[in-house]
Amino acid sequence: MTIPSKAKGDGMSAKLLPCPFCGGEATVGSNRNEGTAWVSCGSCQAQSGGFQDFGMAIHLLEASAADEWNRRHPHSSNSQKVTA
Repeated sequence: MTIPSKAKGDGMSAKLLPCPFCGGEATVGSNRNEGTAWVSCGSCQAQSGGFQDFGMAIHLLEASAADEWNRRHPHSSNSQKVTA
């Protein structure tokens, strides 16, 4: 999924990386009434922590959630895919 990346003000779009647990497609979710945004995997239902800020525009919260989802630790050569 591609979401607007207005947080950086560059008009570019940020692409979500696949789920780090199963490789599934990730999507951004948000709730305007609660001022929250998150990213979740459609395959294994892994979910990022929520971002909440009533004073921030929802698209900025969505961009923050996507940036955090895409932030990964480097994998070691010994790492293996975890299956549920």
